[in-house]
Amino acid sequence: MIVTRKRVAQLAAAAIVAAMFLPWETGAGAVRGLDVDEGRIALVVALVTIVLIQIGWRPAWMGAGFALAIVGRRLLTTLGDDPGPGTGLWMAAAAALAATALLFVDMFTTIDRRPPESSGDG
Repeated sequence: MIVTRKRVAQLAAAAIVAAMFLPWETGAGAVRGLDVDEGRIALVVALVTIVLIQIGWRPAWMGAGFALAIVGRRLLTTLGDDPGPGTGLWMAAAAALAATALLFVDMFTTIDRRPPESSGDG
């Protein structure tokens, strides 16, 4: 059984979904990903990305990249705060980065490399 980049990217997008149930902030008032607006948006985007990968839409990396932008922004804003980023936020960021990179590479490696047909006159 050959595991392709697209299947691993789907698993990474599923890891983004799973990260929504983990704490996104540390401290006494731990907040899950589903409790914040960014988490709910990233959840929907990750689910849509899984479907786009399944139907074979080549630019599905844009969905993974959008999830990476959402989660990355939240990660960068909570780095300096008192309740720092939790394990779910780190997991979502790593999974979104992996999914984006895998889908982006897959988009260019699956391009057909045949030479263009000549328009000869005969």
